[in-house]
Order: sequence, then C-alpha cells, then structure tokens
Amino acid sequence: MKKMIVMVALLATATAFGGEIRTERLTNNLWRVRMSRDGKWPESALNRYGIIETFRPCETTSSLDFGLMKASAKQVGTGFELKFTLAEDDRIYGLGDVSRDNLNRRGGAYDIWVKNVISYIPIPMVMTSGGWGVLVNTTYRHTFDVGKSDTGAITVTAKKGDVDFYVFKGRDYRDMLDVYTRLTGRPALLPAFAFGFAYVANEWINMFQLTDEACRFRQHELPCDIIGLEPGWMEYHYDFTTKKSWNRSRFWFPGWAKVSDHRATWIGALKEMNFKLSLWLCQNYDIIWFEEDCAAGRAANTPAKAEPDGKKDTVDDVWFDERVEGKFASQPQEEKSLRKLRTEVAKARYNTVARPDGMQGKDQDGSQEPWFEHLKKFVDRGVRCFKLDASEQVHEFPGRVYGGKLTHDEAHNLYSTVYDKQMADGYEAYTGKRAMVYSPAGYVGVQRYVATWAGDTGGGFKPLISALNLGMSGHPNQSCDMNTYASDSIHFGVFAPWSQQNNWAYFRQLWYREKTMLDLFRNYINLRYRLFPYLYGAASISSRTGWPIMRPLAFVYPDKKEYADECGTYMIGDNLLVSAFVEYVKIPDGKWYEWRSGEEVKGPKTLPFAKTDEWGGALYVKAGGIIPMWPLKQHLERGWNDQVIFHVYLGDNGEAEWYEDDGDSLDYRKGAFTTAALSLKDGTFTIGRRRGMFTDMPAKHDVTVVWHHGSKTKTARLGQIRADVETSVSAPWFWFWE
Repeated sequence: MKKMIVMVALLATATAFGGEIRTERLTNNLWRVRMSRDGKWPESALNRYGIIETFRPCETTSSLDFGLMKASAKQVGTGFELKFTLAEDDRIYGLGDVSRDNLNRRGGAYDIWVKNVISYIPIPMVMTSGGWGVLVNTTYRHTFDVGKSDTGAITVTAKKGDVDFYVFKGRDYRDMLDVYTRLTGRPALLPAFAFGFAYVANEWINMFQLTDEACRFRQHELPCDIIGLEPGWMEYHYDFTTKKSWNRSRFWFPGWAKVSDHRATWIGALKEMNFKLSLWLCQNYDIIWFEEDCAAGRAANTPAKAEPDGKKDTVDDVWFDERVEGKFASQPQEEKSLRKLRTEVAKARYNTVARPDGMQGKDQDGSQEPWFEHLKKFVDRGVRCFKLDASEQVHEFPGRVYGGKLTHDEAHNLYSTVYDKQMADGYEAYTGKRAMVYSPAGYVGVQRYVATWAGDTGGGFKPLISALNLGMSGHPNQSCDMNTYASDSIHFGVFAPWSQQNNWAYFRQLWYREKTMLDLFRNYINLRYRLFPYLYGAASISSRTGWPIMRPLAFVYPDKKEYADECGTYMIGDNLLVSAFVEYVKIPDGKWYEWRSGEEVKGPKTLPFAKTDEWGGALYVKAGGIIPMWPLKQHLERGWNDQVIFHVYLGDNGEAEWYEDDGDSLDYRKGAFTTAALSLKDGTFTIGRRRGMFTDMPAKHDVTVVWHHGSKTKTARLGQIRADVETSVSAPWFWFWE
C-alpha cells in the first residue's frame, strides 16, 4: 500500500449550518471532528462510559484542509450527513458483522443497527486502501453508503445524533488498526484454556449426564477445556432476572457442602477432570443505570480526584470514573458540591440492591446494582465462563428509557457492548483472572471485552465472511457453531481463533458420529492443541496491535487488487494459509508447502481443492515459516510449557516471535510476559534471548527442532536450553540433499 497522508477538509462552516465546528488533533495520526448546535459539546455515551478512550487534544482548530481526502459535514434536522471522498481505486474494509455478502465494502449500503442473524456486530468504522479511516462516534441508527449512490464518496446519514467522528491514518491496514484499537481498546487476550476446545451440551442434560460426557472426552482422547450448559441449568427456563438459581432437579448441591468445597459437587468432578464450566445467560435488565452512575461519579467504586496541592478552594471538585478516565483525562461532571457527591457515593456503596424487573428504573435510594453482582455466587461455585445469548441484545423496545436518560434509539446499538463490558469488568474485578465471556452481539469496542461467535447461523461460509470482516474491524476473537457432520465446517471451526461446538437441542455429540467423522475430528482437534503456542502467539500480537488472527489476503497483501474481496483463502497468523468452503486455494507469491504431504508449491497460482472424509480444507505453510508447537495435551492450564517443538520450513528466510505468559492472570496487561525473536537465515535457525518476565516462568525449555524441506523432515533434539541466552542451530543440509 502506498504511503498517503490523511487530509480532512470540512466544507461546512459555523455560519452556514448554525453551529460551531471543533477539530481536535489527538495524535499525529488521529483527529476528532465535532459540530455543536448550541455551543455545548455533549459527549457520546461511548466516551462517557469509557468505551472510546479520551485523549487530551494536541491542537484545536475550527477546520482542517490538507487536500487529499475531503469531507463535508452538516446537520440535517435532528440528525446529520457526512461525506468522505473516495479515489477511483480505493478498496474499503470494516463495518464489522454488518453484512456477510462481501469483504470489500465498496458499492454497498449498510444499516448500522444490531439485528438478529442479519447484523450481529455492526461497527461504524471503515479503512481505505488510500491509508485513511473513519469511526463515526454515534450509537444512533445510521447508514453507510459506500460508493453505492455516489460512486466517489462514502455517505453517512442519520436521522438523530450530532456530527462527531474520528479520522485516522496509516501506511497500511496494520497501522490503521493499531490506531483504531488505541482509540477503542486493545483486543482482550483470552485465557490460555480458551484457545482449546469449547463444548456446549444439550440443553436437557443433568449433572450425571454432564459429568459422564466430560468423562467421555477423556476416554475418547478428545482434547477439551470448556464444557457449557444451555438455559436448562436454571430453575426457571430462560430466567432473565437477577434471581436466577440452579434447577435443583438437574443440578443439585448438598446442603452440607460448603460453597468453596468443590470436591463434594458435580462441578468439583468437572474440575478434577480439568474442565472449565460455562453457563448460558439471558437478561432483561437496565445495565445503563450503572454506567450513568459511574460517569456521574455516583457509583460505589468511583473515586474522587485528589486536589493536587492538598488544599480546598471554592470551586467544586471534579470527579473521575477510573473506567472512563483510563490513561487520559475524564470529563467533568455536573456541578454539585463535593459534600453532596460524597453523600451520594456513600449511599450507593451501602445500598446496591437491584430491581430484578428489567427496565422499570432505579431503586428509591438512587442506586443500581451492577449486572455482574448476582453472578458472583455462581463464580464462587466454580463457574469459569459465561455465554451471552442474543435475546434482549438484538430485540427492539422502542418505548424504553435506559438509565433514566437514553431512549431506545440511542441505547440499542450500545447495549451489547455495555453488557459485554460489565460481564468482563465484573468477572475480572472479582477474580483477578481473565474473563472468558462469549457473545454473538456487539458494537464499537466489543474487542476489548469478549470473544464472539457467529450466532445462530451455523458454521458455514457466511460465518467465515463474518469473522474476516470483524478481523478487519479490530475484533480478532471469533468462532462459530461448528457442524460436526461436515469436514469443511470442522476444518474452519478448528482453525478459528477460538473453537467451539454447540449441541443446543440436538444430538451432535462427537461420539455419536460414525468412526470416520470421529477420527477426522480427533485428528483436527489434536492438531489445534499441538498448534497452541502458534495460535496463542498470534492472539498476543492481536492484543498488542489490534491485528486480526484470521487475516484476509487483502490484509496481508494490500497492494494485490485481485485479493480485494477474497474470502475463501486466508491466513492464520503470519505463516499458515487456509482455505475453507471453496473448491480452490489461492497460493500467494513465494514458496509454500502443503501441510500434510509437504508438497512444494510456488505462487502466485490458484489450485483446485476437493474436501474428503479425512480433510475438509486446504492448509499450507510458508517457506521460511517457523511454527512453535507443543506435545499433545488433553487440556490447557497455562500459557507456557516445558517442552517446545519448533517446526522450521526451509526454502526461504523468515522471522517469528515466541510468546509465553502465565495464561490466566491479567498481568499481561502490565507487560508480564516474555517474547523471544525467532529467525531462519541461510539455513540457520536462531532462538533469541528471552525478553520480559512473568510469575513462575521457566528458566529452561526442552527444545526440539523439526526441519522441513518438501516432503522430507529431520528432527534434532537440542535438550534443555536456557531462556536468557541466544541459541542457534543449522539445518542438516547433507541430509536434505541426499
């Protein structure tokens, strides 16, 4: 992609549209543009709730005119219209899961509104091949017309809301996603076990059948880490309230067993077999109250900003919500006396009993319990993961007022991400561990809180397109409901960023499949578990950069126009090439090896592919690729291992990164992880000196190198090597050329 400087020209003027324009340069490659109708600058809920980070402006002006990309902004009635000019050859990516018909969004019009099945995770962000991108900062329903009505422009229209958008630039999509996820939050790094396999049981199962199915995984030597329950676990099927409890006829806990005594319960049996229990959730609850309380400094966990000189003055103190503030400045709250604010905080601290009746409002004392509060008792029992049903996230309630403030028009898109936020923040604050919460729905910022799956749409080609689009919108952690009857769906599902299979009301248990399909699945899932350090390393890069784990060829090769809308072939991380649901595989430029046979292929070319009962899609590895792997495990407990096998593919030079951390804590956000540079140059493989540290990290690793040259392989065991020194080994050239 050619380097291009982003330029914005606001053609609207304060006089012409009866308002004032404010353009803020936030960093060298990020700007915010707003227009005020009345001289006031109300913040979007995305900013107030800390979903979009707040930057102190470097510079504020009334307009920008840098020449290349031009924009116009105007207010139309109670809404707005934006236009951004496009070059003739611009390709456009982003918009999340707004449509599953394409990857290159140019030529389409898209409704930014969370909808069941059709549009689970719309994200009002686009990136262009010209090196600039836009995020429209509104939660109201609006439309992106991407060169459909006007072939030379992106036109954004909304019937409600204010002009408020961010412009960002970059040399390529990597740069732009880096800037975008600095603004909207870095993707979460899921706990290590989440990169294993997640199994969701039939909704009518009981505790005896559940533990028996867990035992079957171990007996059949099918690796699995998460075992989940559908809504049948609740006393009242589909209980939306905060009063939900276990269905005692199916899932019973003896009264004499303490909550902490897991060994006396069926959950304890699952823990003994190293399974993490997941619960299905639905809710009908006004989660916006708590966010408004936090933004206004009223919630119990909201500290006051200390006066820097320790002195009092006659000016009311400014209150900060830590979640809103982040690393940057928060917005001042309503002008109230410090004493009154402290009184309200004290009341909220001791009076946090929520109404379980949904959207009817706050308690009389003015407080509202955070949604996660009622789930702590399940975490205490040993629940580790939560699955959020789409239900109220996608349904529409036009008459509701959320948090005593937001109409449904403003809250509907926002609701999913706030739900995700409260689930992740609540779990992490309570346990100190990474959340594994998965949801089908979301909006701006979804990537920083949860993993998602493609909803009630199975595991076919459409969910694949959804995953690629979300990756190009800053959200890397996606999956689908894998179809265990089809080899291509297993192929796609096993190589997804995280992997799951859902039974719901059906009998899709793997051991019910005919032997050929059971063997196929076992081979696939075994490969996924062996590839854990490669997948985990790709996820860690995503958590630091915003780059996708599943990478469209358009992302990897941005200058290749022939890949602009390619969805059937894509990359996993830097070195693995995958195709799914198509009868071909596109081989990019360079030398590649077919994963199973080692057959060498030189690109660029397109090869035919036919799925079989043994293999559901293509898998190639790039020459020069370095793939860290582990010995096969039945479950994953941490982000490192004593034994590591590096698969090194000769035929070109290459570089990679080896990542490790504790696998479960939040310390990685503070830099508690290690990386080592891996390189292959002229037949010499080098493991660089480890950088960084984390609790209980190993001092040495038992290292094996497997050299690949076409269909030939040669194994060299290096034995115990120290992590704090560089280690090099040369390829056995005499063997390869025999």
